[in-house]
Amino acid sequence: MIPEKSKRKPGGRPKSLVPADRKVGIRLTHIQFKLIEAYAIKSEMTISEYMRSMALNGKIELYKRSFPKEAIALIATFNRIAANLNSLAHKNNRGDFLTQDDKAGLREWLKTFIIHRNKLEEYIKNDSKSKVE
Repeated sequence: MIPEKSKRKPGGRPKSLVPADRKVGIRLTHIQFKLIEAYAIKSEMTISEYMRSMALNGKIELYKRSFPKEAIALIATFNRIAANLNSLAHKNNRGDFLTQDDKAGLREWLKTFIIHRNKLEEYIKNDSKSKVE
């Protein structure tokens, strides 16, 4: 049975409340373009973000977009655990029974998750203390 279109859940990215649907074209010399491109790269922005910020604000507000390596490693570990749990949930929903290996894997993932959660909790505590001082 094919689900009706009205009952299907929408997929993809949600629509913006204020979409950026207008385009502005300007002509630049090669040197002007390269200068703007270099400023955008230095500001860690796309050319569009850079041009929009300069046109609307007359300045660039820089934000540091970096995460500590430990945080990135924790996110990667959480993603792997989530993917493994998702595959086991899918297997369970199909009606397949979990094997002893699956159960052992779940216990290991839970231990790993708790260890990394504690590391993240400790990192957050230490980070908030350094900001208060």
